[in-house]
Amino acid sequence: MPRMKKTIDAESNHSESFQMPASGDLPERDHVIERQTDLSRFADKAELLSFMEEPVGVMIHESTDPNGEPFVYCAVNGVGAMPKNNPWIPRGKPVTIKRKHVERLARAKRVGVRTDEVMDAHGARTTAVRKTSGLAYPFSITHDPNPRGPAWLSRVLAEA
Repeated sequence: MPRMKKTIDAESNHSESFQMPASGDLPERDHVIERQTDLSRFADKAELLSFMEEPVGVMIHESTDPNGEPFVYCAVNGVGAMPKNNPWIPRGKPVTIKRKHVERLARAKRVGVRTDEVMDAHGARTTAVRKTSGLAYPFSITHDPNPRGPAWLSRVLAEA
């Protein structure tokens, strides 16, 4: 019999966590695990799904790296951002993609780590680790017809 242990979920204050059995068959589970979203800002899940399917005009900026990719791969559940499910978005050209793909671009981050040798308060040499993060594919919104769009994008960028 697998052990179930309680964990606290930040959203609902209760959740169950499943621990795999050491051997044997997996028990049947009657519920599906779903990703938590900001559903609280929408009347229901259908409204959120409709919002995420809205077309948004974006432009992914050119890379400053001379060896940077001229196209950016962006897909959600295997569905590409461009027409005919093409996942490759060109850089430097305005395109219209669904908001769910804009979310993928907004959550794609690069993290840089730098170490500096510094002197602490007691005069000892130590190493300070500095992390910086930024968008992997910087982009601009060229057209968003929904008035909730800018606030939504600000929340997504703050979360990621």
